Amino acid sequence: MNILQNGISYFLKGGLIMWPLLACSIASAALILDRLAFFHRAETDRKFTGLFCAALRKDDWQEARNLAQSTKGGEAALAIRLLDAPEAVRSQDAFIVSESTQIIDKYEQGLSYMQVIVTLAPLLGLLGTITGMMASFHALSSRWENPLAVTSGVGEALITTVFGLGIAIVTICFHAYFSQRVHRIAMDMENIANTFSEAVLRQKGNKQ
Repeated sequence: MNILQNGISYFLKGGLIMWPLLACSIASAALILDRLAFFHRAETDRKFTGLFCAALRKDDWQEARNLAQSTKGGEAALAIRLLDAPEAVRSQDAFIVSESTQIIDKYEQGLSYMQVIVTLAPLLGLLGTITGMMASFHALSSRWENPLAVTSGVGEALITTVFGLGIAIVTICFHAYFSQRVHRIAMDMENIANTFSEAVLRQKGNKQ
């Protein structure tokens, strides 16, 4: 209970800038939890890409389809879309890129907002620093009547700075984590797309 009371006390000492910082922290937490839940639902077995590409290199289309249908996640979803595509478009680079981009976009949702929070939170903290220091300088004229007014302004400046930097640090760590996962998924999709294109061309050559 004391921890909660102390937290509320520090929050109120931070001044009005703490409220938009609180909104940033809530938005950041919501985005992080949403992305964690999404990646958990859309997690693909790390072995899938290698097994799927190996099946295509052997021209075992049925094995490749069975692997894709029994696996969840973006890589498997791309594989199914490619396998189910009409023969007229399945070898076209534009079609493959379009399908890959649509899936990657789902993984990247929310990351741009996290970048905004990473930039905005320290700026709000800096704004709180400036307003706090302005209050301190204003209180210098009446420091003999109210000596605590100077220290309270400095306290406001420090609290908002720490709060803003804390939000940015946590958010940027998760943003880097999610971006790395998206990069790995994109690399796997590129491998799947290239192997699929080669298999389609090889299939066409065999038919001729």
